Amino acid sequence: MTASTESAHEPATSLEPRRRLRLDKELLGFRAITVIPAVLFAPTLVLGLVVPGSAAGTTLGILFHISVLFVIDRAPAPAWARAAAFGWIAIDVMVGIMTLNLVPDDIYMPMRLGGHVMAATWLITVSLLSRPVLFRSLGIFTGVWLALFSFFGAHLPIALLGPPGILVVVWLVMAGSYRPDPLGGLTRGTRDTLAAGTPSGAANG
Repeated sequence: MTASTESAHEPATSLEPRRRLRLDKELLGFRAITVIPAVLFAPTLVLGLVVPGSAAGTTLGILFHISVLFVIDRAPAPAWARAAAFGWIAIDVMVGIMTLNLVPDDIYMPMRLGGHVMAATWLITVSLLSRPVLFRSLGIFTGVWLALFSFFGAHLPIALLGPPGILVVVWLVMAGSYRPDPLGGLTRGTRDTLAAGTPSGAANG
């Protein structure tokens, strides 16, 4: 094998250890990573009702959003939808830090609503790619609610933002009942292949 041939094969070879690490060293299954956000959200909701605006509740809310990153990474969706979801998490974490630093809500709230449009994009996309009717319907309904409130929230009571927040958590827990490809960013066909017991790498090449 010539030096040029070795050089041509080097990038592909260098990616293999990382791929094996991703496939073989995942410490938590998909079901587990969908439950973690719910575990974090429950005390966040209680604190929000009992002690609105508390630092503890805000901190747990930040951790909740960070935990959703793992679900986004492994849920089946196009790259642009996952990018929107990552944008949502970045915005909501930033807003949480602004809240801890006593920034007025009339400054950070419009930013949070903008992030919810990104969340709605991801929710609706993943739901449309999913087969279970209840899961699909819940995701689309929740995403549309979030998006509509973001556009018209200035004229609506803030309490209307509570139900979709709870529904997002329910949707995340339901997602753990299905089998997306652990590499994420894939379409329904790849998930069907996984359900049939064929590794995604074999299906693609």
